[in-house]
Amino acid sequence: MSEHGESLDPALSREDFEDYERAELEELIGQHRPGDLALLLNRVDDEAAAALFAVMSHEVRAEVLPDLDERRRDSLIAEMPASEIGEIAGEMDSDDAADLVQDLREIDEARAEDVLSGLDEEQRSDVESLLLHEEDTAGGVMARELAWGALDESVEDVIGRIRELSRDREVDDLYVVYVVDKGHRLVGWISLQGLLLAPRGQRMEQLQNPDVVSVPVTLDKEDLAAVAMKHDLPSVPVVDAEGVLLGRVTMDDVYDIVEEEAAEDIGRISGTDEDVLEHSSLAVIRQRLPWLLVGLGGGLCAAIVMSAFEATISRSLQAAYFVPIVMGMGGSAGIQSSTIVVRGLATGELQVEDLWLRLWRELKVSLAVGLVCSLVLGAIVLAWFGEARDALTVSLSLLCVILQATVLGAATPLLLKRTGVDPAIATGPFITTGNDILGVGLYLGLVHLFL
Repeated sequence: MSEHGESLDPALSREDFEDYERAELEELIGQHRPGDLALLLNRVDDEAAAALFAVMSHEVRAEVLPDLDERRRDSLIAEMPASEIGEIAGEMDSDDAADLVQDLREIDEARAEDVLSGLDEEQRSDVESLLLHEEDTAGGVMARELAWGALDESVEDVIGRIRELSRDREVDDLYVVYVVDKGHRLVGWISLQGLLLAPRGQRMEQLQNPDVVSVPVTLDKEDLAAVAMKHDLPSVPVVDAEGVLLGRVTMDDVYDIVEEEAAEDIGRISGTDEDVLEHSSLAVIRQRLPWLLVGLGGGLCAAIVMSAFEATISRSLQAAYFVPIVMGMGGSAGIQSSTIVVRGLATGELQVEDLWLRLWRELKVSLAVGLVCSLVLGAIVLAWFGEARDALTVSLSLLCVILQATVLGAATPLLLKRTGVDPAIATGPFITTGNDILGVGLYLGLVHLFL
């Protein structure tokens, strides 16, 4: 391995990369996996990425392109001849080829059609059928390549078909063989191991497991991922409304879906976009500013609430010292609670019907942690000011604020989900604004009563 090749892991600086000669580029490509090469292409500038990509074979390009950031992928195929893109697409699985054609359509629809026309008849048919489905559905992420056997076929016949598919490199990651009837409707499955160990003359009807889990072609891909994880499936068969087997979604695609949805939800919770590096500064400003303005509005409302307790604050100035502590603790408790619920909704572990059960659980947890935190703060206030009433008031206020923030954090995502609003988008601003107003009002209200 060359000196430059050794420096690729864990990181290769852009300056080092620019020192490569063509022979060194070819050596690097031959010594590293496509995922590592994709990471490198994402890190360097457009000129350097194009130089490395130009040295790759069509087979390597076909493995690297699906792992690239959208902006980098678009920049590499933007000026590439349609014939060259077609050769790359010809090396891809149907789902990746469909994604590539869809990306190209957004750049140049005429070239996309040229790419399609350059594919062999079978692959073109597969890609065109996939392009008919919405991008975020099971049909939009499935691959047409799979192994199947008819009920009346023998084990030997099915193994022969699988050998032919494998010889033509049409099927990768093969763990399950699906069983279909005469109408190609999915009726069962058998593991590849079970197929290989079965007598060659036995019929698929005798071997199949009829307990098969499938998903409709129109199912949202996030729900598809939840089904795959719930049933621990190595691949998920996709069927149409009549139960006809259309394709499958493999676990590597499920992992991509989960990662993409998690990044998207995290970005939405914070009011940003998960692809922040892929957008211009103006686009990022447009995404972040509205949510920051919502937070500003919540802060102004909290200031108005505080102004209503001006006489209380002036009578007990030390009460103002603990506003940041009480508000910060309440905000942390609310975010913890809401994050758990949003994650549960995203993975399917929680349903809207679980509202009261979740509230009761969060109430018990917040009561325990609130008691500990309030006792610690009360002891500090007592040691600081020497007034038992001050300590009791501040500790009781903290307990109440943590309780309300936790309940608000747990209830808000579930209520938003019930009303059809994406919890990942709206939960953060709701929690922040609600805690600012309710927390300040609750704390100063108790101070007014007891002090």
